[in-house]
Amino acid sequence: NGIVYKSNLSSSGIPIIHISRKGKCYVGNNFTLGNWLQISASGFNSKCKIEVRNNAILNIGNNVEITAVTIMCFNHITIGNNVMIGVGTYI
Repeated sequence: NGIVYKSNLSSSGIPIIHISRKGKCYVGNNFTLGNWLQISASGFNSKCKIEVRNNAILNIGNNVEITAVTIMCFNHITIGNNVMIGVGTYI
């Protein structure tokens, strides 16, 4: 539902992603998601969780890496280019 991505999307493990029917998610080039099935060096045992609700828009730029991050988009979120978001971050 509503995910548009350019190229080179990679993920270690399977993230949890929910895009509502009227939500939109745009992802640039070279998007990497870190999802561990075992405990990482940080001590977290977590997957990336992305949720985009009705009428919300999530824009993710080029060369973005996220690891064990939760993003809950109820309105509009833009993550720029060349961004790394670390373990345990909630947006």
